[in-house]
Amino acid sequence: MKTKAEEIAALDAFIATLPADAYLAHWLAYARPHIAQDITNDVFPTATPAVWREQAAQVEKDATARAAEIIATANRRAADILEDANKRSAIIARNIEHRERSLRAQLEKFMETL
Repeated sequence: MKTKAEEIAALDAFIATLPADAYLAHWLAYARPHIAQDITNDVFPTATPAVWREQAAQVEKDATARAAEIIATANRRAADILEDANKRSAIIARNIEHRERSLRAQLEKFMETL
């Protein structure tokens, strides 16, 4: 039975035997740190393209769902802010109308005194 270090060394030796332009050489060179980590941690090696595609698809699905939640929350918050702004705008408009009526009444009284 080989030690973990010997298994990793065997992996490195195998990678070194592959032609530099071989697909497997590129993939194993890329996957090697993950495979070595799995060996070191006594985890069955999961560094395969199929697993990566599944994990990537799940990450994308989760991210898309989270993005939809964030967008929905932002849209609700934006609607609340807009509603509040419209209410404040209406209050300001009423205050301006009231002030305008008051100033006209004062002006008319002043004009009557002239």
